[in-house]
Amino acid sequence: MKLSLLSWLFATMALAHPGTGLVINERGQVFFAGLNDRPRYWILTISNEGKVVPFVEDQRLSAVHHLAIDQDGNLFAASDTDGVVWKIAPDKSIRQLGIQVGRWGDPFARDSRGNFFTVSDASASQITKIDPQGKVTPLADSDAGYADGKGEQAKFGPLHSCSMYCGPDGSLYLTERSRIRKVAPDGTVSTLAGGRERGFVDGQGNQARFNGLAGVAVDAQGRVYVADESNQRIREISPDGSVVTLAGSGRKGAADGPALQAEFERPFGVAVGPTGDVWVSEYPQAKGYRIRKISADGKVTTLGSGP
Repeated sequence: MKLSLLSWLFATMALAHPGTGLVINERGQVFFAGLNDRPRYWILTISNEGKVVPFVEDQRLSAVHHLAIDQDGNLFAASDTDGVVWKIAPDKSIRQLGIQVGRWGDPFARDSRGNFFTVSDASASQITKIDPQGKVTPLADSDAGYADGKGEQAKFGPLHSCSMYCGPDGSLYLTERSRIRKVAPDGTVSTLAGGRERGFVDGQGNQARFNGLAGVAVDAQGRVYVADESNQRIREISPDGSVVTLAGSGRKGAADGPALQAEFERPFGVAVGPTGDVWVSEYPQAKGYRIRKISADGKVTTLGSGP
């Protein structure tokens, strides 16, 4: 059966961005979605020899954009064709959870209690919570726009290309293209950093500027890390909203070295390892992918790449 025009348009949107699927287990093993590679239904990892290899390959994992992981090392992935969530155990067995998150590559996140958070309507910028029993409740339910507040008072911009992450305090962190927003457990939405205008400025809260935010991750101390795609940099935000550049010179490229001299190209995913290293997935246009590591001592190295 042929796709309808609307379905084709949404499918095209889904493939227009690689997604931010990059997670690390408690042993430091890296998993990521190799969306620019073929086939598009696999999850990749880095072997002990430093090679990029498939972790699991299954046609049910169609065009995975985002990943989540729990404390037991189980991966969670959603097919962009129907939003069905699959649980991939460390032994590579796969089972369907019976819940759906946003379709067409819309972001989702999972907290330590097994709740999922997702975009319920990418065009209207609505966020919903799905509990382990499948009950769906609005977390922030409003028309598109920008406003902090609680519940229907809050407004978000288009969230299709954003990323979500559940922090250790139970808050949901998400990226808009030029802001980092925080949704507290009681549903109160605040802006952690960034503003309406795009650019590149380190600084405090709404004085900072970003340009095309993608992936987001939070460490045990509440520090937030974001992939600033168009600025070719990785930024770090303290719990009080202070923004600094963690890595990247702003030049587009693949150079390793001291963090602020290193070069990135289209950084999308970001994750924090158990020893404090920050990992980055890049998807250079039509050039496959690269996996980079920013070590605690401030050096950037390339750990793997693909066509």
